[in-house]
Amino acid sequence: MKLAALAAAQHHDVARASGWSGTEAWLAQITRTGRREAARQVRLATALDEQLTATARAFGKGLVFAGHAAVIADAAGDLPGHLSPAERTTVEEALVDKAGRMDPIELKRAARRCLEALPVPPPVVDEHENTVLDGEERAARARIELQVWENADGTTSGRFTVDRLAGAVLRTIIDAMTAPRRVGIAAAHAGRSVSHDADERAHLAGQAFATLLERRTDLDNAVPLCNFHHQRIHDPRYNHDHRPGGAVAFHRRT
Repeated sequence: MKLAALAAAQHHDVARASGWSGTEAWLAQITRTGRREAARQVRLATALDEQLTATARAFGKGLVFAGHAAVIADAAGDLPGHLSPAERTTVEEALVDKAGRMDPIELKRAARRCLEALPVPPPVVDEHENTVLDGEERAARARIELQVWENADGTTSGRFTVDRLAGAVLRTIIDAMTAPRRVGIAAAHAGRSVSHDADERAHLAGQAFATLLERRTDLDNAVPLCNFHHQRIHDPRYNHDHRPGGAVAFHRRT
């Protein structure tokens, strides 16, 4: 739904007139989106309609996109309460200008230091950035969730949301386990070639994730292994020892 139309629906209380508890619930139903996403869209539409004049103008002209507008709206909501309307407008206009040169992720990083647009000391900018980061971390932790379900074909599927740090840790581990050198060694031992298309990369990442879940090692001393070496470390025909730098050496039992 267009944000302008959504703002009008919110202003005229269309949802309650239709028997819904609020615009968020109404929007979630008619667009088949989650309640959280619907609430985010309603907040953005309301902010553009009532507060963020410069952003709404740029958005209407196609100079910024919805992702940029959402970042600016969040940044405006995080501004210190003591700022004057003129100062808030200065910050908003500076972010709109940056939105023309940045993608939403880059703009999000810049927005944490949005007080640089005002004549304030650097420590004030730093303090605001830290406050925003703390709020983002709390919000991220509040959205953490995990859903797992069994499929009829013998597989298990799921979806999860974790905070940025946990995601970075998982990505680092999976990347290490699916590094080209490790994958190449495993493929050579298995007598097959290595494909680098998206489906194969996703398959390898899935195998690495399954391997990670199946491990029964001490996590403090865990070493990322490719699937071939994961199988070998459990093979009773082999001994293994840990070498400096995290390497694992295997020796066939005699």
